[in-house]
Amino acid sequence: MSGLENRTALITGGASGIGAASAALMSARGARVVVADLGEGAPPEGGRAERLDVTDAEAVTDLLDRLAAEGWLPDILVNSAGMREFADPLEIAEADWLRILNVNLNGTFNVAQGVARRLRDTGRSGAIVNVASTSGLLASEGRAAYVSAKHGVVGLTKQLSLDLGPLGIRVNAVAPGVIRTPMTEMYFSDPDMSDRLRRAYPLGRAGAPEEVAEVIAFLASDLARYVTGAVVPVDGGYTAGRRK
Repeated sequence: MSGLENRTALITGGASGIGAASAALMSARGARVVVADLGEGAPPEGGRAERLDVTDAEAVTDLLDRLAAEGWLPDILVNSAGMREFADPLEIAEADWLRILNVNLNGTFNVAQGVARRLRDTGRSGAIVNVASTSGLLASEGRAAYVSAKHGVVGLTKQLSLDLGPLGIRVNAVAPGVIRTPMTEMYFSDPDMSDRLRRAYPLGRAGAPEEVAEVIAFLASDLARYVTGAVVPVDGGYTAGRRK
């Protein structure tokens, strides 16, 4: 048993990368999956795809109302929608700063709040898994907005675990290191950067989306029914300590 049978999962940012890998894995393990994304992505067999801007609280409400009316109210939420920047903090434009925080932090809150309200109102338990980052645990040069947003996701995860626990809603997060996805492919086109990445990670390589998806699926499943408030690094040992 996977602990995901007969569950319904909403996965934001589910059209590619970690979100898409999570959608495929959770579907294969018995969950019905709703992929929600700004971009187009094919849902797993038996699932559905929806367009969603997580920064638009009204759009989140509309989607959840429609899912509930059609018998697809999620009891699992994976908040995987996100974006990042590389910018000198002295030069980053206010609009760019706000956009990074809005997508990564506000968007995570918007969908978590919407799903949690509906679980409360229907008396159901559930699980939320937020995709944070090692940048939510450590600082990185040139990423003031992204680091701030992902630290916020880590704090939000812990806070929601306290507030929603009495409702039977568990809230956890994963903190991936460098995972090879369309968003990070630029790293691997530069041999020098690829070499630096290999040396920075004790396991000597970047991760794959499927490796993060395995941890997400566990945290979302009934197998992790006594786990809440956890932030699990999936980073090949990057945050374990400094390397020479």
